[in-house]
Amino acid sequence: MNYGTLILKTSLSNHNAKAQGSLDSVAKGLNLPGKLDVSGDQVWDLYLEGRIEDIRNYCEHDVLNTYLIFIHYQAMIGKITNEELSSRIHSLKQLLSNTEKQHFQLFLSAWE
Repeated sequence: MNYGTLILKTSLSNHNAKAQGSLDSVAKGLNLPGKLDVSGDQVWDLYLEGRIEDIRNYCEHDVLNTYLIFIHYQAMIGKITNEELSSRIHSLKQLLSNTEKQHFQLFLSAWE
């Protein structure tokens, strides 16, 4: 079964390359954490310093922001209800609150 592909950044800008915002700006526009302690331009230096865990944490923050933007987009276009959106947000907050991983706690704190 082929569900197709969604390029979220393109869809959010209505296919206008000049109107595309960054992941950070879209996330913050939705009151999500966005970038926290690392930005993309720091990743190479982190790699050279051997700080692989910091890179992984940065990527996992990006995944969380992307997921949250995606479910907001799904609600906006009517693919899920506002109740489903709230349920998914609640489930993610529960998941993050039940982990001891510090970078997830940081994300959750920035979100609340």
